[in-house]
Order: sequence, then C-alpha cells, then structure tokens
Amino acid sequence: MISDTDSLFQSCRRGDLARVRYLVEERDVELNVRDQWDSTPLYYSCLCGHEDLVLYLLQQGATCQASTFDGERCVYGALTDRIRAMLLDSSVVTAHSMRRDAYSEFLRNLFSTGSGADVRFNLCDGSEFLAHRCLLMARSPYFKRNFSGKWIGRRQVSVRSPRIDSDSFRALLQYLYTGRVEIRLDRLDSLLRLADKTELEELRARLLQRQSGLDGLRAAKPGMRVTTIVLDPDMDQVKRDLTFLADQATPLHLLPEAESDRISCYPDLCLEAESSSEDSVDSPDVASRQFRCHRAFVCGRSDYFRAAVDSELSDADWLADGVRHLRLRCLSFGELASVVAYVYSDQLVISRDDDLDDSSSFAAILALMSAADLLLLPGLKRLCAGRLETRLDCDNVADVLRLSRLMRLPRLED
Repeated sequence: MISDTDSLFQSCRRGDLARVRYLVEERDVELNVRDQWDSTPLYYSCLCGHEDLVLYLLQQGATCQASTFDGERCVYGALTDRIRAMLLDSSVVTAHSMRRDAYSEFLRNLFSTGSGADVRFNLCDGSEFLAHRCLLMARSPYFKRNFSGKWIGRRQVSVRSPRIDSDSFRALLQYLYTGRVEIRLDRLDSLLRLADKTELEELRARLLQRQSGLDGLRAAKPGMRVTTIVLDPDMDQVKRDLTFLADQATPLHLLPEAESDRISCYPDLCLEAESSSEDSVDSPDVASRQFRCHRAFVCGRSDYFRAAVDSELSDADWLADGVRHLRLRCLSFGELASVVAYVYSDQLVISRDDDLDDSSSFAAILALMSAADLLLLPGLKRLCAGRLETRLDCDNVADVLRLSRLMRLPRLED
C-alpha cells in the first residue's frame, strides 16, 4: 500500500490539487518532505507546470526562498514563466500564511520574540540577543557546562571575541531554537567557528556538506546565483535534545533510571498533580507530584496554562524559592507526566505504558486525550488518536468512532 508521503509526491507530479489538499489538510502530511533525490513536492509541481498547485503549496508554507538552494532550484526547473514569476515574487516566496506545524512555529516564535527569556548576550559590536538558558543547555554541551559552571546564575553574558559577528550569532541561536539555519555565504566561516566552539558537530558537518554541494552545483550550472545557505531543521534531533528538559522536570521516581547527576535548568514554574488512589506513585510526599518546568514552554504551548498562570484570576501561588506554583485538580499524576513530556518534546509518552494491559492502556489514552482537549493541546490530542488506531478492535470501534467525531479528529474517523 502506498504511503501518504509517496502519494503526495505522485499527486504533485500529476497536478492533483484535490488529493494534495486532502493529504495536507486532513492527513497532516509534512509539506517540505524530501525524497531520495533531495526534491520536495513544490519542486515537482514547478517542474511539471502545475500553476494552481504551486500557488497552493506556497500559501501553505512550502519552503522556497530566493537565493537559496531550494529557491533557485525551483526557479531553474519551473516549466512556465508564470510559475517562475510566482516564485520570484517575494511576497509569495516568503509567505507563511499557514504554519501547520505548531511545535516548529512555537520554537520559531520563542526565538524571534524572546518571550520569557532569562539571559542576555552582549557582543563586541554592540548587538544584544535574548535567550532561554534551559533551551541552550538542552541543545549544546558547551552551554550546559557553562550555565551549570562558571556562568551559573548569570543573566547576562558578554561575548568578547571580535570575530563573532551578530549575523553568525543570530544564525547559531536560530539553529539551537528551531533546527533551521539561514546564513549568508560570506558569514559561513564565522558560523563554522561558532559551531566548533559550542561543540555542535552535527551543525558543522551539515554546513560543510552543503557548502561542498553548492560548489559542485555552481561548477555544473555557472548561471545559478546562490548567496545564502539554508539548512532545513532535523526536528527529530531537536525533539530528542529537548526531551532532556522533560526529564529534568519529571520527579526522579517516574523515570526509567534515576538520574544521579541531575542539574538545575533554571525552572520558574512548578506544576503539581493532585494525589489519587489511581496513581501508581512510589512516594506519597508532595515533592513526588511536582514537575519543575519553564513558563516559556508550558504557557507558550497552551493557552489554558497561560491563563491559569498569568491571568489576574489565576489560582497560582509562589513557592519560597520564587517559583510560580500551580495545582492541577483536573489531572492525575500520570496524565501530567505525559503533558509535560509533550510540552517539551512534542511526543506522546504514556507513563509506565509497558506495564499496562490492553484495556488499561486504552483507558489511559482516552483519559489523556480528554485532558489534552481540556488543556487546549490539539497536537497531543492527535497523537493520542494515532495511538488509539493501533488498539482498535470489534469491542471499542463504535466508541472510538463517536469520540473521533466529538473531538473533530477526521484521521481517526477514517
């Protein structure tokens, strides 16, 4: 059976707009996916001359920026002048009128706005950058070592090297936050030095690989003008790195292996689950039900938490160490653990799922789906729906069908 991704590529080559619209909007297929030839759905649409499909993909946020590898390739391969003009129109090429990936958009917004930032970097050229210490520690061994060592507790860091310019430092932060890099070729050497300094070997390797590819492309096609290098994000790697913050926030007794070297990642929000006879918790004390998190992540990903923590009618109080504290009477301990894991890593983690039988696991997923609906976390709700698909049987299919319609989950309903 053909996969949704393969179907998207085939539909773009054929110009089947209705099928592409269904795959993108109903099946949640990644729009900027690449095949074995490093080609995207937009490239095939341009190559085959499907103007309406090209416009649709651009409006949905397909990557195609001028002076980049993807942008120049689409322009070079476009079948018609109208498509070429459409791609060169900056108002279209840079459009992101619909950002479909809420997690990527959240990280991009966190980077661009600096909301909730707790450290400021001052460069020699006078430029300043706001950042979040927890995220830098999760993504870079260099920042983890320094913010838990010589920079511990500091909210301002001066970068004294005149060889580090603002463009390169901004590109480094962009990579740490979003996994994406956009850097002018004349600043590439500076960014490579920064990647080496901050122990980001993967970033350095990918930049060198892309530079080598561009050199070969310009030799083969002298008329192609590329001034900017763009690296698409490896979101799987970003999620793996940020899982570190979820582990640091989670009470030790809930982790598969207790961490003896736990370090402080500067939490500023404590979420406490209500105790329940249904919760399988090894320790009954209050601390065992508390998750030390970060408001930038928790409130940034959920309007429910933003209102519960920051509004004038908030029930949140303050702990002795100045951390905001919120009791959640609507969640069990296990559900809160899954919510925290999702907030940081965008992944579905059911606490002790391996220890549950099929009926208990099914019930746990249903309860978490209801919690996700209450907490305004549609992404977590969709992940729960995907897990339910693997547990359908003759006894529960009617209940799941009703639930999918109630919660507006067309993929589960299908």
